[in-house]
Amino acid sequence: MLIEKYLYAVISLPAGVFNPYSGVKTSILLLDKNISKKTNKILFVKIENDGFDLGAQRRELKNSELPIALNVLNNYRTHILEGKELVFEKNGVSAHTIDKSKLLENGDCNLSGDKYLETPKAKKQKFEMVELGEVLNYEQPTDYIVKSVDYNDKYSTPVLTAGKTFILGYTDEKEGVFEKENLPVIIYDDFTTAIKFVDFPFKVKSSAMKILSANKEKADIRFLFYVMQKINFQVRKHKRHWISEYAKIRIPLPPLEIQKEIIAKIDEKQKIINNAKELISKVERERANSREIFERLKCEWVEVGDVCEILDSKRKPVEKSLRNAGIYPYYGATGIVDYINEYIFDERLVLIGEDGAKWESGDQTAFIAEGKYWVNNHAHVLRTIKSKLIDGFLVHYINAINLLPYITGITVPKLNQENLRKIKIPLPDLETQKQIIERFDRQEEAIKANQALIEVMQKSIDEKIDEVWEEDKKS
Repeated sequence: MLIEKYLYAVISLPAGVFNPYSGVKTSILLLDKNISKKTNKILFVKIENDGFDLGAQRRELKNSELPIALNVLNNYRTHILEGKELVFEKNGVSAHTIDKSKLLENGDCNLSGDKYLETPKAKKQKFEMVELGEVLNYEQPTDYIVKSVDYNDKYSTPVLTAGKTFILGYTDEKEGVFEKENLPVIIYDDFTTAIKFVDFPFKVKSSAMKILSANKEKADIRFLFYVMQKINFQVRKHKRHWISEYAKIRIPLPPLEIQKEIIAKIDEKQKIINNAKELISKVERERANSREIFERLKCEWVEVGDVCEILDSKRKPVEKSLRNAGIYPYYGATGIVDYINEYIFDERLVLIGEDGAKWESGDQTAFIAEGKYWVNNHAHVLRTIKSKLIDGFLVHYINAINLLPYITGITVPKLNQENLRKIKIPLPDLETQKQIIERFDRQEEAIKANQALIEVMQKSIDEKIDEVWEEDKKS
């Protein structure tokens, strides 16, 4: 009943997410009758980095996957409600769908998404099949464990984990560094089976991994790394896996010469990916400093309330249980949260998060809504005076500045309407506003174009490795 009529997504959190109170593995079940009845699939999202390490102290880490997972979830809901198929991109989290019938066929209703993923198999492979343990030697990381976790970006030696975070920080410790003459290697998390390719000196945080090096007479370590990424191994228990199970997994192994040819082709595509990522980072750094663009303007500064009409009185919250599924976006503080069968607004307006949003520089606090839509009471609704202010200019400025000085409340932080009206903004002539908007639009286009290029190149790499697993069509 739950799976068939209500469940539409399962979010798997890392074991230890509730440390120091509990190390139990936890998953979040998302239920919605309207969404569930529109699809015969269930979304599984696996989060490995929630923004904090999994030790007792739960120290903050970079590159939390929670925002990415939330975006995947919102896109999935949107596509389901609009009756569209969602293609999952390689964006930092593991996400896939499973048919409800597959979950129910054995009667055990296991909600571990990894259980239903299968390692590529073929009756007869193009190449010899060998066990990983035949081509990879392992070393315990004991000699390379960092003594202090007082990391500092000024230090030179990275401290690694095989998880998504990868670099936990930097240490100044000189002893026990895995030196470059033994590189490259693969670091392997013995409990989660996550892997990372490493070609620079490093230290590690714990003994929960193995350092894998290739038998160079048989295999190229980079080739093995790519092939291992196609292994979908189900982790059922919290235990070490390399010796007992993982090293026994069989993979296709072409002759060394062919391995190197494959890697050469992949390297070409990876170079394009790396260049695209560099360009994206450069543009994002420029955007992070976008406040300077506005501060250099020699113009009048006015309050938001002087150049905008606030339409908050027209918005209306609708309890989830009372919403009827439809085609019109239902907006909240950070964007679309649902689709319903009615609308309030039918024009292009600016929405700014009132509560439940983020208000620091670079956060997407403000955004444009257009077409027919509904807005709840968690987002302010603004109509700019078009003879004075272009809506896109307002959005870019609000997102460039730190709004925290305007936020009230401790338990529930809030940008109330009174403070919203008092926010000071520059007001150059309309032509200057258009030029600034065009500059931001070009940056956004550059980011999207390079993201698309990365996706194409990554798909090409995946296809190249998939070819290794293919059956011998001549047999």
